[in-house]
Amino acid sequence: MEDYLIEFPENLVYYKNLKKDKLPEFEEINFIGMGGSGIAPKILSPFLKVKHGFISDYSYVDFIDDKALNFLISYSGNTEETLSFVDKLKNKKIIGISSGGKLREFFEKENLIFYELPKGYPPRCALGYMFSLLSFVLEDYISFKINDLDKIKEFLKTFKEKFSSIDGPAMEMAQKFYKRPVLIYTAYPYLYCALRIKTQLNENSKHFVHLDFIPEMNHNEIEGINKPCEIIEKSWVLFIKGKFLYKKNQKRIEETIKIIEDEVMGVSVFEPLGENLLEEMFYTIYFFDWVSIHLAKLNKVNPFEIKRISTLKEALKG
Repeated sequence: MEDYLIEFPENLVYYKNLKKDKLPEFEEINFIGMGGSGIAPKILSPFLKVKHGFISDYSYVDFIDDKALNFLISYSGNTEETLSFVDKLKNKKIIGISSGGKLREFFEKENLIFYELPKGYPPRCALGYMFSLLSFVLEDYISFKINDLDKIKEFLKTFKEKFSSIDGPAMEMAQKFYKRPVLIYTAYPYLYCALRIKTQLNENSKHFVHLDFIPEMNHNEIEGINKPCEIIEKSWVLFIKGKFLYKKNQKRIEETIKIIEDEVMGVSVFEPLGENLLEEMFYTIYFFDWVSIHLAKLNKVNPFEIKRISTLKEALKG
């Protein structure tokens, strides 16, 4: 897993290996994918200049407009929720993305637009490839230039040794989370960075994490950070506070901390480095990917194993 993290910055320039197909005309986009296969378009979301939505469930296609372009994303190509859309969408505008599996078989058989990902990765470790691919395919509909990913690659590489070190800030953060429930809060445009942190801590570290967003949590959950005391007082709270938050949401974070800090074990405010939003987001992702590996060590768990997910998939077969 550490090897995958070390190579992560390089994966962001995967677009250089791709050949682009002409897109059909469309007015909006649907991204259909689960887990590690569905996170890349969500990370891309703040940079998209076209109406879009996400579907992470079984097929219900009556609401999908004929003018929508639908990306079916499954790293393995065998994700059952994503495959449930295949037959129902085959007469609409669809693009497939996978490393193989049944999804690739279908798209090749029907001679539809398909992009292949490198094989041999846990889906959550293929984020760089998927983000690069989607940015390339949707180059005309994003707010950054595709070669900005080259700059992100070089930017992240400068932090590899610091983040991987057992004496570095990522391990320091992992030690704060160790043996404690983790509560994460942030606001747009960092919502899906926070989701990535949650899922990495879940899968790699086998750690419980709760996630909610400001300003919505200020209208309800802020009252709930209270009881049961024996859980709340052992919790560690993480706020993601980047420069591109709406100013009122920055103030909300500051005031929320004042209200809850005496109820919980501790509070961390993470302020990502970066000259622009793209750098800040990938700095955050890369930092907390390393946190998840350090926390896996502290928790004495194998970050590769996802036994419960595999058990559930096996139980649902057929």
